[in-house]
Amino acid sequence: MRARTQTMLVVVLLCAARLVKAQDEKYPIKKYDLGNATYKSEKVRCPRTIEATHLNVLRYGYAWNSEVTFDKAPDLWGGLVGVAAPADTKTAAKPAAKPAVVPSDKTPQQIEEQERSACKGDPKNPFGSGDSLFCSARGLAARIERESELGARRITDQVAEQRSGIQVLINRTINPAFRAVKDAGADLQNLLKDSSGDPEKVKQALAERLTPHSLFLLGVEATWPHDDVSTKRAAAGTLVAEIAVITVAARRNFAQNSADVSSLEGRLRSESSSLEQQLAKIETGVQRDNKKNATASQTLKDKIAADDNALALLSAAKTAMASDLDDLDYATKEADKTLTVLDDVSDTSTKYAQFRDARNELARWKGRMAALAAGLNENIEAAFSSRHSADGEFAFSQTKKTALTLTRTDLMPGAKDAKAETVLDVTVECTLPFTISAGVAFSSLSQREFAIVPSKDPNNPNNVINKFESTATSSFHPLPLGMIHARVWEGGGRWQNLGLHASFGMAGNFRSQNSGGSDVEFLVGPSVSLFRAMFLTPGLHIGHKVSLGGGFNEGDIVPASITQPPLQKSYKLGFGLAITFAKP
Repeated sequence: MRARTQTMLVVVLLCAARLVKAQDEKYPIKKYDLGNATYKSEKVRCPRTIEATHLNVLRYGYAWNSEVTFDKAPDLWGGLVGVAAPADTKTAAKPAAKPAVVPSDKTPQQIEEQERSACKGDPKNPFGSGDSLFCSARGLAARIERESELGARRITDQVAEQRSGIQVLINRTINPAFRAVKDAGADLQNLLKDSSGDPEKVKQALAERLTPHSLFLLGVEATWPHDDVSTKRAAAGTLVAEIAVITVAARRNFAQNSADVSSLEGRLRSESSSLEQQLAKIETGVQRDNKKNATASQTLKDKIAADDNALALLSAAKTAMASDLDDLDYATKEADKTLTVLDDVSDTSTKYAQFRDARNELARWKGRMAALAAGLNENIEAAFSSRHSADGEFAFSQTKKTALTLTRTDLMPGAKDAKAETVLDVTVECTLPFTISAGVAFSSLSQREFAIVPSKDPNNPNNVINKFESTATSSFHPLPLGMIHARVWEGGGRWQNLGLHASFGMAGNFRSQNSGGSDVEFLVGPSVSLFRAMFLTPGLHIGHKVSLGGGFNEGDIVPASITQPPLQKSYKLGFGLAITFAKP
């Protein structure tokens, strides 16, 4: 009997151990699908691992047990405005185009002397090879022209060339870089707006963005022409300084040249007036020698025409000098504007900072997207889910409640509301591990009732004698009992309504005096619970076994001095099976 009982107990314990081993060693998992819903005020029993699935991990940042607050994210791409290339602000008022500067290493003074010498040697010069106001005027005009070539005209040409180069830099390099980053940002925003917790759609969208030469990667790979901007900025600064020097020299020359021109004009007019008087005398005088008078008259006329031509040259020179000063003022403004444009795209400018920040944000998103794509290739389900466990460790005198919240923050660049939003609110409640139940137990310990029974005397059939006999025998009998259960495991998933407990119970074995009287007996063993309300407990029943004492056996003749059967009790082990119930 004892061997059979022990065998049954071993079988029960092995089954219980196998049930525990079959489960994941981690806490039972409770899943919540957040693809199209949020959950508030949920309650589950502990210990549990709460798993949120179908998370939109591309667009949102998720955090457990925390209230995360983000500053408003700036719209990094909304501020990317292309740079306006410097334009010619004096198009309408700009002087007529002048001849290009002829390369020469001669100074204005050398040019002046060269022109005077050429004038003296000019066979058409009516004043001959000597010094004349006419040749002085031609030399002065040539000097002024040379000063214009070396000053205002050269500077305006350099300003125009510099402006053209910067226009090319901005239109072909800087603005395309701006557009690439801005278009990539718009593409990223569209991706995030359309993203969801659908792994396959997200996987396809990420593959499209991470393909070489995609719109998104063109923005990530956009570059800023730091060296070109720096080189042109240095050149522009040098040109501004040179314009300032040239302008000072031009104003000084203007004053000197204006005085020289005015003096020479006066002398030319006097000479021309004298020549006209001489011509008048010849034409109105007595014509003694008509041939001689005709030659002198023509010479005077040629000289007068030459002086008029010289005065015209000086007048044009005065106009050119004034125009040069205007051109230098114009060149100064253009150079300053060019310098401003280059400062606006320098490494310390706001526009470059906007470009850099937007491109860096794209690069950060590229890393995030690449990591997510790699995670999808390894474990597509895990990439779109998040877990957090609530254990069952607590003081036995208390009930533990763990509030788990899952918040998400919109990572959309430029999102208006970047505050954390609660999408899952679960309370994991850990009640006391002890449960009290009551019910009935069935024991395999036999129960007998003894009595003194009048019996026929086998030696004398007419005589009646008393014998010790058992009047009732039961090999399986019910017992009322109360039990206390200590929970050691509780299932999850399809096993969530089952639990395993270590149990101890006390039973009342109510018997008559002929059966040994009432006793308190015990049941120890594992329990399987259903809904924490019904407990099935197979275990070891520790009860009393009653037998005849005093050396008497069943069927012995009762001595005349004995009026009650002498009984003795001893503890015995047997198999017990209890069915008890507790308040759920």
